[in-house]
Parts: sequence; C-alpha cells; structure tokens
Amino acid sequence: MTQANRLSEIELRTVWRQDDAAIKADVKALWRRLSILPGGVDAETRADEIVCAAYCDGVLAGVSTAFIRELEFLRQRFAMLRGVVAPEFRRQHLGGRLLVQSRDVLERWSREQPGERVMGVAAVVQSPNLLSKPRKAVSPLGGFVLVGYTQQGEQIRVAWFDHAYV
Repeated sequence: MTQANRLSEIELRTVWRQDDAAIKADVKALWRRLSILPGGVDAETRADEIVCAAYCDGVLAGVSTAFIRELEFLRQRFAMLRGVVAPEFRRQHLGGRLLVQSRDVLERWSREQPGERVMGVAAVVQSPNLLSKPRKAVSPLGGFVLVGYTQQGEQIRVAWFDHAYV
C-alpha cells in the first residue's frame, strides 16, 4: 500500500506557537522541493507561522501556516490560513483534515488569548483544483463562508469563531 493510500495513518501534529526545529526543517524542505514560496518570502519567517503538520510514516505529507491580520472590509482580525499538501498525498482529503484541525487549533488559541482579538480564520482560495468547480457559499468543511473576492478573482472565505462578537 502506498503512503498516499494510508490516509487513516496520517498523524496531525499541532505546532502553532511552538518552536519545533525538526518539523520546521521538514516543512522548509517540502517548500523547496515544491518551489512554492513566492519570491521575497523568507522561509524562516514562514516556518514560524506553522499551525499543523501532517505526517505519514515519518514523511511530511502536508502543512498549514497562518499569520494574523485585520481584514478591513470586515473590521476584524483573522488568522490568515495557508496550506499545502505534497502531490503524492493529494486527492485523499488531507487538505480538508488540515483545514479543520488548523481552524480548531487557532480558535482554541484565540479563546486563550483574548487580547489578540482574533475573531476567525480566513483564507484566499488559490488552488486551481478548487477554483475550477462550483463551491457552496458556506463550506460544510469548517464552516467557511464566501465573503468576497481578491483583485485577481480569488475567493475570500472566513470561518468565524464561536466566541466572535462584532
């Protein structure tokens, strides 16, 4: 059985606001292998933003990262979530598992850090696979709601935390 066919054996590890040098090294190696970091993005800085890492038999299968910013049009602060799944693990719903786990981790952190005033998770949908098909306005996976579009026509989706007040 290939690694990609053993999704049930995927281990999701929470890394948010922890300094795990081994996971950071694995993540940076994955980014290099896939050549996915945009020009001018520092891998060390991005590695400090890791939320969750997914492993299968000791191999990094996927990772999520987030940074905090205000979405002016919503007048609230959000954890801006990004994710990538290694090609050999795609089409196995790992991205969805990472998304839900990351949302839960960030919501728990936000509740424990009320001074940060983070009211939810937001994401810009950039995957050609996701953009090519119609999507529900409210995703059943994580409760992400379509709230607008970028200048490039990419969907902006948010999932409000249960403790969010506006």
